[in-house]
Amino acid sequence: MNVFLTGGNRGIGEHINKIFQENNHIVFSPTREQLELSNLENVNLFLDSCNFDADIVINNAGISVVEDLSNFKVETFNNVMNVNFLSHVLITNKFINNAILNNKKLVILNIGSIRISKLKKGRIYYTISKSCLDILAKYVAYEFSDKNIYCNTISPGYVETDMLYQNNSKDKIEEMLNQVPLKTFTNPQEIAKLAYYLCINNSYINGQNINIDGGITCS
Repeated sequence: MNVFLTGGNRGIGEHINKIFQENNHIVFSPTREQLELSNLENVNLFLDSCNFDADIVINNAGISVVEDLSNFKVETFNNVMNVNFLSHVLITNKFINNAILNNKKLVILNIGSIRISKLKKGRIYYTISKSCLDILAKYVAYEFSDKNIYCNTISPGYVETDMLYQNNSKDKIEEMLNQVPLKTFTNPQEIAKLAYYLCINNSYINGQNINIDGGITCS
């Protein structure tokens, strides 16, 4: 199968990219030079010239800006929304239209965040953008299930990456770990395996937000 993946060169996306390639699927993950998600005009131009025939679309790329609501900036909000949500709406729309035109199955997967259901100070831009991405999944499932189109969201918790340790002190890491009932961070390989299942093996889950967080959102 052909997989269109944003943000497939590092972090969670890199692990998702790897698991699909290891199972002999073709993955197209545009670089930032090819596809600048913060610039919607660029996104549209890219999509107009993109002839990739995707069976699976994974909306993974995202950015986060830490800022309190009292310092809310429209320009910052618009940039985060472009990258995390609006660009992926345009991508999703293109491949839905292609699938309907060619009467073929399409699987769409959004990478969300536990911030959709568990708030944290300073994450308003990120939370809104990822919440919108989950609503997109629900609308796609609601409107296009009869066209054999699936769309779900995976929402990871604290993911164990090099960046997690680089950006947080030892005390902060301990504080974060104590929030997780399983007392361990989310393994990016587990996220990739869940993504693979939902895209390849799933036949009935549609329009859902699935937390993979070690139990954080249970409280």
